[in-house]
Amino acid sequence: MVNQFVQAHGKITRAEAAELCHLSESQAFRLLKGMSERGLLKRVGNDRGTYDERVEKTRG
Repeated sequence: MVNQFVQAHGKITRAEAAELCHLSESQAFRLLKGMSERGLLKRVGNDRGTYDERVEKTRG
């Protein structure tokens, strides 16, 4: 679900992930953090307004 949302919208916030996946915001934070740690998403920002965006895969 999160990957499809990011594919369509280019980014996702913790609140959007929580609503989309029916999670608490802390659970959504852990979900997005885990996806970021696995290289699936890139975290942008450090405070309010932080979002995660799709990682561009380069061929090489």
